[in-house]
Amino acid sequence: MTLRVVMAMLRQPERGCPWRLKQDHQNLARYLPEEAAEVLEALAAHWPFAEPTEVLLCPERGDP
Repeated sequence: MTLRVVMAMLRQPERGCPWRLKQDHQNLARYLPEEAAEVLEALAAHWPFAEPTEVLLCPERGDP
């Protein structure tokens, strides 16, 4: 199952995730500073010992 398929399922008005259906750019903007800080922390925790790869950022991708 691809990310596009999952996102399409979550956004379906009749069967999608109720929380996701309520979200828009305005109400998600308040989370941006905190989420960006968490990504920077994940990168800093592994620098200079590892490159900032997708593997290091995986835990941050799924945060609601």
